[in-house]
Amino acid sequence: MDRDLDLIILAADRSIRTALDALLSRFPLRGGSARLDFLVPGTDSVAFHQAVELLRGYLRRAKYALMILDFQWSHNFPNSTDMYADLKGRLDRNGWSERCEVIVIDPMLESWAWADIQTLARCISPKYAPQVQQALMNQKPAHGKPADPKKALRDLRLPGIRRVPGFKLDDAFYNELAWHIPKQVILRCQDPSFVKLRSALSSWFGPWP
Repeated sequence: MDRDLDLIILAADRSIRTALDALLSRFPLRGGSARLDFLVPGTDSVAFHQAVELLRGYLRRAKYALMILDFQWSHNFPNSTDMYADLKGRLDRNGWSERCEVIVIDPMLESWAWADIQTLARCISPKYAPQVQQALMNQKPAHGKPADPKKALRDLRLPGIRRVPGFKLDDAFYNELAWHIPKQVILRCQDPSFVKLRSALSSWFGPWP
């Protein structure tokens, strides 16, 4: 079958799309020859409930499908494993068996940002990077990441300054972070959702990144 796309990516929101688009621009799939496109419904809820319908139009067009969403939103799943099983099962039963993967980021995209505190601090504020890095270290548990990594970034405070000047959790921030986090950090990241992303892309297109 002649398909015009190698990969369709259903990214739940713009933040996920921006981060992944930057990573795939920086480290292209199959040397840059892979043809891919994004679908961005706008919220995790819409992506979750309408995944089958959103991807139906790509069943014959795309060779593979990748869905990415956060775990933390209003739902009744006790854990990300159950959410994954529900989504993967629905996609498998509707034509994507053996050619799709679902990435549930637990709890949310911002958990990936905490993989490298030094780079995170520079992207938040080049001017105040040392102070930001210390503030981040103060919020980071001895092992792992904050329970709510997005709130930890939003609530970031520096001594004598109410908020970090100019810092916003916007598309520009996610793009900047994805372009500057060192490759060795990406390769050694052990966040389960990122490990699954690496594995899926590598199995379809060769070693990634």
